[in-house]
This record gives sequence, structure tokens and C-alpha cells, in this order.
Amino acid sequence: MHPDRFVWLGGRLSLDFCNTRLAERELIPTPEDLAEWLVAAELADDRPEVGARMHAAALELRDDLRSCLLRQECGAVGRVAESWLDGVPGRLEVEPGTLRPRFVPQGCQTTCLLVPVVLDALSVVRDRPRRVRSCANEECPVLFEDTSRNGSRRWCSMDLCGSRSKSAAYYHRHRPAGEGAATLDL
Repeated sequence: MHPDRFVWLGGRLSLDFCNTRLAERELIPTPEDLAEWLVAAELADDRPEVGARMHAAALELRDDLRSCLLRQECGAVGRVAESWLDGVPGRLEVEPGTLRPRFVPQGCQTTCLLVPVVLDALSVVRDRPRRVRSCANEECPVLFEDTSRNGSRRWCSMDLCGSRSKSAAYYHRHRPAGEGAATLDL
């Protein structure tokens, strides 16, 4: 379940969370919107109760992660994660088969629901630290994980921004002479 009002182009949970703010456009402006995103991201089965303090803390977490990931500051992501995890009741366990960390909450606090986002951000900077990109479309602030073999992906989505850019470039190369170009009267 991914409502159309959210952006799901990041390729990673942490990047999709970062994409809940697109430049000046806030996609989770209220606690209710954050609750809706948590359900849409499959971090909660039902809409959790999100208070104003939790909402403000989540927005701060998101903005800090986005800034660190975009600047590719791995240590800073670690500090943000430590700070968030310090205030969350629970513990980390290790999955025996994969050796991946798994968070086990103690109690039912809303802060626990964002722990998978934090763990995913740590995974991004640990496993693919230089693969977080911002879309090459100057009007599109979407972050995504570059999963291309040679690390050359430029667009959040080829269907959206990539196609538009290629269409505009094609039009620019093939437009009739004089159309849109300055002419000199001699």
C-alpha cells in the first residue's frame, strides 16, 4: 500500500523517508500525515497515535539524515542514528542466518516505528556509501540509491525526470531553424 501522495522512488526505506520533504514541499506536515506515511511504508499495521513532539522529532531525524546522506557523511549518519536509538526503548538482536541487526522494541512507542529507517540509513552508508544521489533534474529534489553497475544513474526515475530531460534535449536538437533561437538582422 503506497498512497500516491508520497514519493517511493528512493529504492531504500531511509531515502523514501528523506523524500517526505521535497524542497519546500512538506509531505508529512502534521502528526496524522506521519502516521499515514508509517502505515504506507509498512512500518505500522494501523495508524499509530503520533503526538506533536514525536512529529517534530521525526522531521528533525528526516532532515538530519537527508543532509548527511546527501553530503555522503557516513560518520554523521552514525551520530544521528546513535542519537535516535539512544531514546528508543528496545534492543538490537542479530538475525542468525543473515547476521543483520534487527530491532526488538520494548513497549509500544512511536519512536520504535522509525528504527528500521535509521537502521536502513546505516546500511546505506555501510554498504553503498557513495551511491546516494539527488535527481539530475534541477527541479526534482528526490534522493535515490544509484544501483546501476557503473554508478552513473542520474534520474530518480527514467519514466519521469529522465524521459522529460531526453525529450527536451531531442526537441532542442531537432527544432526548426529559427524557432526559439535569436536571429541577427544584418
